[in-house]
Amino acid sequence: MNGFEGNLINLVNKILPQAKDKEQIANVLPWWIIVLNILSIILLITQATNDFGEYAAFYLVRLALSALMIFGASLMKKRALSGWRIVFYTIVVSLAINIIALNILGILFPCFFLYLFIQIREIYN
Repeated sequence: MNGFEGNLINLVNKILPQAKDKEQIANVLPWWIIVLNILSIILLITQATNDFGEYAAFYLVRLALSALMIFGASLMKKRALSGWRIVFYTIVVSLAINIIALNILGILFPCFFLYLFIQIREIYN
């Protein structure tokens, strides 16, 4: 691995401890992603009915990111590296958006999921 993905993985592995049960994380994480993003889509649609005009671009980007996450997670269940990469880079984009928006919870959750993703990278081929 090289480039952004490899550099980030190396950095996290130097700073944070390794997860113990990577196989269990790899089995559960795609389901977490699917459930959380379905709930996110429901919440976004509910909020968009109130103020879609002002924040239309925000809602459309969030909906697209959630759809990508669900698609990538479905591929992850089959242990496809492409699914891992789709979700990984979608989390990175989401993290960047939340940093720009100064959304503290929106920064913490993607960081937690990035840590988990980096821990299980070796399982995907």
